[in-house]
Amino acid sequence: MKRAEWITGTYVVPAEDDYEAHFADAPAPVLERDFTLVGKQVKRAIWRIASPGMYDAFVNGSRVNAVALPIWTAFDRRVLEDEYDVTALVRGGANALTVELGNGWWNPLPMKMWGRYNLRDALPHGTPMVMAALDVEYADGTAERVVTDGMWRAAEGQVLRNNLYLGEKRDARRAAAANARGQAARVATDAPKGAVMPRGGMPPVVVYDRWKAKGVKALPDGRWLIDMGVNFAGTMRANLKGTHDGDVVTFRYGELVYPDGTLNVMTGVCGQQKNAEIDPPGIAEQKDTVICPESRSFVYEPRFTFHGFRYVEASGLRAAPSPEDFEALAWSADVKDSASFECSDSKINLLLDVCRRTFRSNLLGVQSDCPARERFGYAGDLAVSAESFILNYDMASFYRKVVRDRCDMEALHGVFTPTSPSVFPDNNLEALRKGQFWMGFAVDVPIVIDLLVRYYGDMDTMREAYPSLRRFLMHCAEAFDVNHVPPCIGDHEALEKADQTMTARCHYHQFLKLTAKFARLLGEAADAERFETTASELEDVFAAAARYVPARGFVGNGRQGEECFAIYHGMLPPADLDAAYGILRHDVIAHGYALSTGIFATKYLLEILTGRGDAEIAGRVLTHRGFPGWFNMLDNGATTLWETWAQSDNIYSQNHPMFGSCAAWLMRGILGIRVADDAVGCDKVSIEPHAVAGITWARGHLDTPKGRISVSWRLENGKIRLETTHPQCIANPYR
Repeated sequence: MKRAEWITGTYVVPAEDDYEAHFADAPAPVLERDFTLVGKQVKRAIWRIASPGMYDAFVNGSRVNAVALPIWTAFDRRVLEDEYDVTALVRGGANALTVELGNGWWNPLPMKMWGRYNLRDALPHGTPMVMAALDVEYADGTAERVVTDGMWRAAEGQVLRNNLYLGEKRDARRAAAANARGQAARVATDAPKGAVMPRGGMPPVVVYDRWKAKGVKALPDGRWLIDMGVNFAGTMRANLKGTHDGDVVTFRYGELVYPDGTLNVMTGVCGQQKNAEIDPPGIAEQKDTVICPESRSFVYEPRFTFHGFRYVEASGLRAAPSPEDFEALAWSADVKDSASFECSDSKINLLLDVCRRTFRSNLLGVQSDCPARERFGYAGDLAVSAESFILNYDMASFYRKVVRDRCDMEALHGVFTPTSPSVFPDNNLEALRKGQFWMGFAVDVPIVIDLLVRYYGDMDTMREAYPSLRRFLMHCAEAFDVNHVPPCIGDHEALEKADQTMTARCHYHQFLKLTAKFARLLGEAADAERFETTASELEDVFAAAARYVPARGFVGNGRQGEECFAIYHGMLPPADLDAAYGILRHDVIAHGYALSTGIFATKYLLEILTGRGDAEIAGRVLTHRGFPGWFNMLDNGATTLWETWAQSDNIYSQNHPMFGSCAAWLMRGILGIRVADDAVGCDKVSIEPHAVAGITWARGHLDTPKGRISVSWRLENGKIRLETTHPQCIANPYR
């Protein structure tokens, strides 16, 4: 069989030090191949396509992919190949294949994010390219193959510039057919080093929802503000009316508006690059520009970018637009719903809707921190929100890919990196290799593996990842001892900060305990004993250190986050737990049932309160009105979760899943479905609902490998009346 080659168009990536050239127009390649099928009946035609950038693929003019964004991986380790059944699109006789290429993560611009990080210093990169093979099987058993090679033709397409963060510029007047005017495609010399492999069960990115704009308002200077109604990730399709040849229409995107009703782009600006005097890129905002064709009715949708936004400013329109002219196209991995929850409190139901919209916005190949200003697969955010994702969607395949991404980083860099794929240059990772500022960026790996085992019975991913976990712990043992654990990221965005060396010890302890659990499941008894011994030593040092436990039950200053870390991670002697919990409980009540915790301890707080019989207090924390809390976000118009408890109009993202741990508590605490810590594929489940914070009924379900668990309860005469159905094979479904 013919072997496909990596091919590219006429564009050549500028020299790394030619900063201006990187921001100049560089038309996206269009690659085409004509071929003829013999006069036989086609039984099946499968087109396999791999590209490290973005791409749109067409068979005889019909698009085969839902969106242009393939799955992001560490391209020097692996490139995932998409597969399309195009049997209905090919025909006997003449056929044409077309692939248009965008930059995506493979050819980023040399912007200095946060003033110091250039993605081109961290990510493998090169010329936009594709490798593809069309396999045609005939009814008589014969077959033929059309592959990417020097037989393809190349030309420049309509898209003049494209970048994931800055958007695209398109000249819709340009022709896009390569065969009629192109030259031979080039075999790429800067191809990814990673192996090309099937995407497998990893869900592709699709348009999962669409709706019309909720409103359009005139602004000064002929501009228009379009309100899509909610914050989301994706694109907007615009029906442009009355356009003339050469009209330039610009769309700017933002999550917020200023008090005067004009667009605020600042929370979506890439990497805090907000100095308008620096050109390029100046203010690194999300913006699309289209040069219109002669047609007086033209539909525009950006191709090789996506945005995180609610509001759009349009300029250059000739005719007054209406909401019907603009359609939101929401992008997300094609994960399936696996659960439902509804209760008597409409505000809680709204909170879950906001969580779910936030989750879907951040599933574009990696589980990102936000879909606008960063878009990276941060480990800490993943660690605290993964169970919430699982208790809403089937995340089995997605999280298998996440674990592979994390282990790829460990194999490449010797440590688990802050993001996967890593967006930090290798010299910036040296501190991690020396054991500094590390554990908050690593503990997500065993947490996600444990969830895959508990919820899906996935032992294979655990087995595959175990060598990376073991190597990392051995590296830690060489880099420092239990008396000198270095600090880590800590309880990010806590209102009252815990000591970062304390949080690092707790994360290290959790990593050790979970890896010891995996070691025992895999029959690695010696490893398990080694890790358990180190974990015990950490507990002893922690409890004996006046810095961490100055008095019985007091952790640090006795604040919520400090007490939560110690209790949740089992860092205190059993005799001190009641005292520690009493201090935590008192602090929550003293704050008027308001939390002061960050991304980690917020999850811990709800679980600890519920586990200690104070689900009512947990419910009051969840439904607290005013700052800080989830209801404060809702009362201030949030349609996705904020990155901080206080709303930001300049820096922090408005679409961040890290505080979405509350969604898991709705299922576990209120509805009452709890999968045991030692479950394998949901074979041990307890059902213990709680009528809290004035809730009088709740209902919902969870789909498991064993079957569906459905729960419905109602408060009658002060007692819960419970109805449930569950698979008979689940051990002890009631506590």
